[in-house]
Amino acid sequence: MEASKTLHQIIHLSTQSEIISVLEKNLFETRFNDAILSGSRAARYYLPNFRETFNTKNIDWDIICSSKYLLNWLREKGNKVQSIEMMIPTTDGEFDFDLYIYCTLSNGSKYDFINPRTTASYTAYILDNFDKWTTKRVQYCRWEPNFHSFEIASVKLLFIFKKYMLYYTHQWRKTAKDYRELLTIADPLTDDDIILCDLFNQYNEKLFGRCSSNMDEFVIIQEKDSHNIVINRDDFLTQDKNERTSRLYQIALSISFDNDILIGLEQLCTKSPLWLSDYVINNWIAIQNEKIKQRPLQLPYPCTEVQVDNYCLFEKIPEIPTRQILKCITRAVDFYNMQFVCKRWYKILHQESFWRDLHISHYGDCLRNTDNSTKWKRLYFDKLNGENMERKNKHGYFVDATIKLRQCTANDVLKLWEDLTHQEQSVDPAIMSNIDFILANSIYTNLTHKSDHYSAKLIVVGLEDFHSSPTSVLSKFHFSNARRTSYPPSKPMASLNFPVDESERQVDDAHPAHTVDKKLRTTVHLELEMGEYGKISRFSDYMEILSVTCHCTDGGVHSLKFSGQELFGFYMYSREYGHVKGTKLGSNTCSIFPAYPSGLLVCLFAVMTHPSHREEFIKYLKNLENHCLPYVSYEE
Repeated sequence: MEASKTLHQIIHLSTQSEIISVLEKNLFETRFNDAILSGSRAARYYLPNFRETFNTKNIDWDIICSSKYLLNWLREKGNKVQSIEMMIPTTDGEFDFDLYIYCTLSNGSKYDFINPRTTASYTAYILDNFDKWTTKRVQYCRWEPNFHSFEIASVKLLFIFKKYMLYYTHQWRKTAKDYRELLTIADPLTDDDIILCDLFNQYNEKLFGRCSSNMDEFVIIQEKDSHNIVINRDDFLTQDKNERTSRLYQIALSISFDNDILIGLEQLCTKSPLWLSDYVINNWIAIQNEKIKQRPLQLPYPCTEVQVDNYCLFEKIPEIPTRQILKCITRAVDFYNMQFVCKRWYKILHQESFWRDLHISHYGDCLRNTDNSTKWKRLYFDKLNGENMERKNKHGYFVDATIKLRQCTANDVLKLWEDLTHQEQSVDPAIMSNIDFILANSIYTNLTHKSDHYSAKLIVVGLEDFHSSPTSVLSKFHFSNARRTSYPPSKPMASLNFPVDESERQVDDAHPAHTVDKKLRTTVHLELEMGEYGKISRFSDYMEILSVTCHCTDGGVHSLKFSGQELFGFYMYSREYGHVKGTKLGSNTCSIFPAYPSGLLVCLFAVMTHPSHREEFIKYLKNLENHCLPYVSYEE
C-alpha cells in the first residue's frame, strides 16, 4: 500500500464546549436529519450471535448522523455525558474528512458518532439515501417502546463496510471475521451499489493510503531457505476456478504461522495487486473451505491385519476344539472355504456326526430317524437360510442407515457447524480425526418413528475418551508367528470390516465396534420431537426438540436437551422471543463431553439423528435464525 500524501495531522478536542462549537460551525446538512446505527450492534439484528459477544453493555453504539442530530442528542443527554472527545483528520488539500466523536455516558454506554462535512464523503451519500441503506425495525410487540430515534443499517451496508476495509491493515483481523459472518447473509452487490463502494474506497485511500498498483506479477519473498512465490496474472487467470482457489489456499497457508490462514490472507488482501486481492475477497468462503477439502481422512487408531504364514498350526489343533471353532460359522460360503484350510478340517466337514451335532446344538434334534449326513447338512442350511432372511428383514434397515452414516465425515460436521454459526471454526486435528473414527465405526441398533417423533439408538465408538487406544481390530486373533502390517491412515476402518452380504450376518456381530475395546463404546439415544409449543392464546411456534442421552461404560448417564430455537440462544417468552447470552453452538467445551467443542458435538448429534428426518432437521436449523428474528424483542 502506498503512503497517503494528503493526510497532514489529527486534531484532538476533549472539552464539550469546543466540540459543540465545531459542530455548530459545520454547516453541511443532509436531506434527512436521522441517524443510522451501524457496527456490531446493527449486525446483531441480523445475526444475534455476531462475534459471540453476549454482554451487549460493552458494545459501542456506532452511529452515522448529521451534526445537527448530534447537537440535539448532546442537549438531551445533558449531565449524563461523562466524557467526550472529537478527532478531526486534516489534509493539506481541499478534502474535508468526517468528524469523529467518542462519547461515554454515566451508565457506561459508549457512543461513536461520524458526522459528514462534504458531499464527497460516503457518509453524506448514505444519509441522503437514508431509506436505501437502512432496514425498518419490526416492532413485533406494539408495547415495545422505541428507545432510540435511529434506524438499523442494512445488511448490504454493513457488508460493504467490511468488504472494502479488507484492502487496508486497519483492524484487519476483526474485519475479516466480521466479513465472513456477513457474507453468509448478504445479497450480491449490484450496479446501483457501485456509487457507495467507490465513495467509500476513495475516502479510505485519502485516510489510509492508496492500494497497491495493479501490476501483472506479485512476488512473495520467503525466508532464505525457501523459494520466492510468484503469482503471474496471465498464468493465474488461465487456471480453472478450483485450481485458483486451491493454489491461493496453499499460498496463504505457506506464509502463515500455526496454520492460521488469516495471516496469509491478510498479506494477499493488503499487499497484492488489485486483481489478486479482488479475487481473494470475492472468493473468501471458497478459499477457506479448502481446509476441509484438503484435510485427509485420518483415523486416530491404527487398523491392523494379520497374515498367517504357518498354516501347519491348524493341523495341530485337536479335533474337539476344531469342532467347536467350526460350530461358530454361520455363513454357507464360510463352510465351503473352511474345508480347504487343511485335511483335518476337510475331513470333519464331511462327517455325518459334525452336521448332526451342529444341527442339534442350534435347532434341537428334530430329525431323529435320518442317518444321511447330506440330509443333516441340507436341513441345517435350509434353517440357516430362513434365519438369515428373517435377520435381513429385521436388520436391513439398520444396515442401510449405518452405511449412509459412514458416508459422512468430520468435514461434513465441521461444515454444518460453520454454516450454523456463519464463522470459520478452528478444530484440533486430533478431534477431527476422532470424529471421523466415530462416524466410521458407530452403528444404528434401533430406529423408530411416528408422525411427530423420531427415535434413533446407536452404539458410538470413541466418544468417551478418544485419547485411549482401543484394542486392534483383529487383536483377538494373535498367533505367535503372524506378521502384522498397518493400513495407511487414510483408509477408513469401515471399509475393511463391514459385511459384504448383510443378509447373512447380524449387524451387531459384524460391526467393528464389537472388536474395539468395550470401554470406548457408548450407547446414545437421540429423540427428536416436533410440534407447536408455547401459549396458543398468546404466542406459539413450531419447534423441533432434540434429546440426547448417553449411557457410558462406567455406568454414568449424560444428557442434553434443546429446541432448535434454544440452540441459537432464542427463548420463548409469553408474547415473543428473547435472545440470551451464550449458545450451544459456541466453541466452549461441551458440558457432557468436555474434550469436544460444544458446537461441534451438537452438529455431530444432528448428523446422527434418524435418517428419515435428518435432512429436514438440518434444513430447519439453517433457516431458524431468519424465522425467529422478526419475533425477537431486544433489550437495549
